[in-house]
Amino acid sequence: MITEPPRPGLLTAAAVATMVGSLLWLCGFSLLWLLLYSAMQAVAGTEGFSGTYHLLYPFHRNLLDGGVVPAYLLPSVALVLGGLLLMRAAWVRLAATAWGAVAIGWGALWQSGQPALWAPAAAYIGIVVLVLWTPEVGRWYRWQAESAGAGLAQTPGQARMGP
Repeated sequence: MITEPPRPGLLTAAAVATMVGSLLWLCGFSLLWLLLYSAMQAVAGTEGFSGTYHLLYPFHRNLLDGGVVPAYLLPSVALVLGGLLLMRAAWVRLAATAWGAVAIGWGALWQSGQPALWAPAAAYIGIVVLVLWTPEVGRWYRWQAESAGAGLAQTPGQARMGP
């Protein structure tokens, strides 16, 4: 009888870390943007368009000029991939690795002048991606492919039909 090996704890941890990190970014970034926009409106209403308003405005304007797409698209796709990691499909591991590389590259490009802002996130993503390529996780992903050829011959209690 073929028994399915248990899912590695590291894989579950990587999936949870991917989903929690993505949700944290989505919620935290949305809250920051909302607070920034509220502060802009409050300052503009009381002081007119003062220096404080002009300090806050470029961040808001850059997001509206296209920065919001990668800021929300990258973690949204990572959230979905994090859930799919628990499927036993090799393409998910490859897609999560590639998407992690894209996220690190975009963070480095977006904050190229201030590596202290993106380096912690890059380290977090890098650790999660490295966990996906540990030998234990690799064996778990390969298990289905190795056992798929067994068919009915190794399934007890089943009659084989045909010649």
